[in-house]
Amino acid sequence: MSARFRWGAFLLAFVFGLALNELNLRYIKSHNPANAPLNNFSTIHGFTVWSIDNAWYLPQVDHFLKGRGFTIDPDDLRMAVRRSPGYPLFYGLHRVLFGERGSFLVIRYSQLALNALASVLLGLSVLDLTGRARAAKLTTCLYALNPYTAGYCYYTVTEGLSPALTAVSLYCFARAMRLGGGWRWLLVGSSAAAAALTRPVCGLLLPTFVLALAAEVRGRAALATAARNGGLVLVGFLLLLVPWAIRNYRVTGDVVLLEKYYDDPMGYGTGEIAFRSWWSGWENPRAEEYANAVLRAGQAGRPEEAEAIVQQFVRDLPARARHGAGTDELRGALGRLNRCLLSRDAACDHAVAAEFLGLAARFRRAAPLRYWVLTPLRTLASLVFQSFSSSLAMLNPPGRRFGPLQVAAKAVMYALNLALWAGAVLFALVSAAPRPLKVVVTVFPWALAFFFVVMVRYIEARYLLPAYPLCYVALGHLLAGVRPRPVP
Repeated sequence: MSARFRWGAFLLAFVFGLALNELNLRYIKSHNPANAPLNNFSTIHGFTVWSIDNAWYLPQVDHFLKGRGFTIDPDDLRMAVRRSPGYPLFYGLHRVLFGERGSFLVIRYSQLALNALASVLLGLSVLDLTGRARAAKLTTCLYALNPYTAGYCYYTVTEGLSPALTAVSLYCFARAMRLGGGWRWLLVGSSAAAAALTRPVCGLLLPTFVLALAAEVRGRAALATAARNGGLVLVGFLLLLVPWAIRNYRVTGDVVLLEKYYDDPMGYGTGEIAFRSWWSGWENPRAEEYANAVLRAGQAGRPEEAEAIVQQFVRDLPARARHGAGTDELRGALGRLNRCLLSRDAACDHAVAAEFLGLAARFRRAAPLRYWVLTPLRTLASLVFQSFSSSLAMLNPPGRRFGPLQVAAKAVMYALNLALWAGAVLFALVSAAPRPLKVVVTVFPWALAFFFVVMVRYIEARYLLPAYPLCYVALGHLLAGVRPRPVP
């Protein structure tokens, strides 16, 4: 790809992201003129979109500058390791250089620039691994115009940064595959570690790259080379990871490689986490929504409303949710959960947690096929068959009163999201891409999905955003309709 094309693609991606986010920001300001703190629907200083997750990533630098440590909450030792340091450091750099207000002005442009750079790096990665300029250019152009990663560039959360770091890691891998050199393989590992320190699930890049190296092994000599390069990738990964792990041990006395949730990751109590575990048996749970509704009723002094939430929840339960428990038992358990949420009593919380964990275990025994297969497939389908437009308030009007343009935009995003995930499947099945590229583009997105859908059993569409650069590689390669050949 020529320098002219690269710069043109960079500018295209930057301008597209800028226009998309400025339109969204204008919509938010016009529909929330008082700037009431609404998730995804209010702003910080009029520069970035406010998210409830800001509380996880922005306080660290403020406490550090005040001499209270790099932590979310200086009064709770566990909060020093609650989040990995990548995004807090990224935001912190902007805070130190530009001040509190200026940091929100500048960081959005930094993220737009990184997103634009990612579009170019993806094309260069395809070129290095396949030698096909057409596929490389198509991948770059598709990614430059993608609304999913661009839509988070005006947010101060990890989704604004982690997709670009995935693209950087793929580029480092592609250069190492083509040109070799020990330092390049170290850089592959370090780039994956930087992504993991920003979004811990990006640590799956490490085994993905090792598998990609193994896919090229043909004979004993090739095995030795792959083992050496894989070892260098691991060393590069540890070079960034170990200092953070040492710091965590010194602060908490625990071995924490990236971040640690302890017993109550979201502050609702262990009972709510166990409730979520039971709920995950039949669908992607919305336990936080339930807990927030109960807490709002309690804060407003309306206990009858909290009771009504229980009754409505039980009435709405589908038949597939009732394995291993009767209606009265579930109603009683939910009532006790409500009392724990409102009282914050530790003994009550632990008793309710044990009760819902027991219900979850009974569900698994009564309906193992649904728990391990049908529900994960249902959750996965809900992620694929959607517009993934939640970051854009202008496409999600209050009361869901959509206009024609909003419907059209969401339809385009729906079709594109479906095409990206279908492309990830077809790329694995029918693409003639080189094995290393095929392994990386196939393994990482689906490993990410498996981790959240089957193991964590709770997911929002944005959790898969680090995989989108690779999905675009798959789609671009398939649309180009090319067969790979060695790079001269």
